[in-house]
Amino acid sequence: MPQSSSPSLLLAVTGRPVLHSLSPAIMNAALQAKGMSGVYTRLAADTAQEALDVVRSLGIRGLNVTAPHKPDMLLGVDQVDPEAECIGGANTIVNNEGTLTGHNTDHAGVVGSFQDHHLSVRGRRVVLLGAGGAARGAARGLVRAGAKVTIVNRTHAKACELAACMGCVAKPFDALEQEIRAADVVVSSLSPHLDIVRGAWLRPSHVVFDANYKGASLYRLAQEHGCTCLSGLDWLLNQAIPAFAAFTGQPCTRADMEPGLAAPRLDDRRPIALVGFMGVGKSTVARRLARSLHRHLVDMDDLIEQRAGKAIPRIFAEDGEAAFRAQESQVLDDLADSRDLVISCGGGVVCGDQNRLTLRERTLCVWLYASIDTVVSRCAGTDRPLLAVADPAARARELFAQRRGLYADAAHLIASTEHPDSHRAAEKIHDEIRQTFHR
Repeated sequence: MPQSSSPSLLLAVTGRPVLHSLSPAIMNAALQAKGMSGVYTRLAADTAQEALDVVRSLGIRGLNVTAPHKPDMLLGVDQVDPEAECIGGANTIVNNEGTLTGHNTDHAGVVGSFQDHHLSVRGRRVVLLGAGGAARGAARGLVRAGAKVTIVNRTHAKACELAACMGCVAKPFDALEQEIRAADVVVSSLSPHLDIVRGAWLRPSHVVFDANYKGASLYRLAQEHGCTCLSGLDWLLNQAIPAFAAFTGQPCTRADMEPGLAAPRLDDRRPIALVGFMGVGKSTVARRLARSLHRHLVDMDDLIEQRAGKAIPRIFAEDGEAAFRAQESQVLDDLADSRDLVISCGGGVVCGDQNRLTLRERTLCVWLYASIDTVVSRCAGTDRPLLAVADPAARARELFAQRRGLYADAAHLIASTEHPDSHRAAEKIHDEIRQTFHR
């Protein structure tokens, strides 16, 4: 079966949720523009520490971080860049042979966005809405660029803390209208569902920058009132440029990344395909996930056995691995257009180029990951044709090294199954789907 070499450079973005993130689209476009063999995907993690554990175990070279994990990243890395320390959170983690360093590029994302639009904030009155992780990066960038920044947040104490840290001013929430009317620039780092700005407060001379690129209501409101508008996509691209350089050692431009924004977006009409190495719990997680999502469950290995009329070990023994892989590809192709399915795939399904293309373009593909020590322990004493050798542990490590990049190349999301409770992994995937598609 045709197979390409496994991409060696593995990058990802993490958060809760993270399935909605457009970072893979723009970062993979940049990798392609630079002719680099690498892949960028998403890592679902309940905590910053869980994400960092996977980074270390899986050898992820670079990790971008979104809400709510940025502050806690500083507690788990080995080194902290001065900008990240000042901002109080890391949105970029670089793994240098096991040493993790936390950086923050959010400030560059804000300043770069204004520069792209040929706008200066020096000496201008800026109202910054919010006091969370993104707001901290924005405040740092705006103050360094010479803006006169006033922070307004529902929790006034958080606004005061941030203002004191960054050298700007905080005002209570009930002063919001007055501050916006008096400002030249409005920057919002609030969640998209928080609709707190009224159109009557805006005028055409306002510059409005909404950090959100998904459901950005303030951006639409500002457009309706003739304001100059900057979007969350500006911020996303401009914070990604220095992150890419930190990960790869290569510069890139906005033009390298922008083609990724035209890529098809994920949707919930696709079947959900679970891939991963043997022993990660694909069948168990798939069963729980299908039940919670009210979808039909299909185990590809079971379906192959039904069609062949014999067990997989017999297919390997009598027909060879190539025959099994051909049947596997046909089954995957048959299932990939069925909407209401959760598909538990075999461990080697990613070995074929066409299979990875099918998984990437026609399914919502989740890579279940557990450390190689964990899966070797789980597979001990089981009937695994590919481990029927004198040293199964060494063989498992060799196979995983070959497939690591291939799993990443196929997957839209990584979910750890290191914890023995499969319910946690299924619940994590369910929450990602619910929060991304069913809000």
